[in-house]
Amino acid sequence: MSGAHDTNPVYPDKQESITNLESTYELYRQRICKYFSLKLNPMVADDLTQQVFLKAAENLHRFQGKSNLFSWIFKIAQNTVKGSGRT
Repeated sequence: MSGAHDTNPVYPDKQESITNLESTYELYRQRICKYFSLKLNPMVADDLTQQVFLKAAENLHRFQGKSNLFSWIFKIAQNTVKGSGRT
């Protein structure tokens, strides 16, 4: 098995968060991707955008609501750029 299969069930109490994150992804994907294209390299922008939203999904429980969700996701993107060592 390649590891790409989802082996973790999604429980009903978590479904709303996942649905919201999917709609958030659709709303903000292009903005985050454009940010990476401008700051780094258009060739890696899609991959890094995916990584940002994966990190957001994995850490959604840490989002405290002190800012709007886009600001939180954008901060993850900024930290990804800093971590890339290409700035």
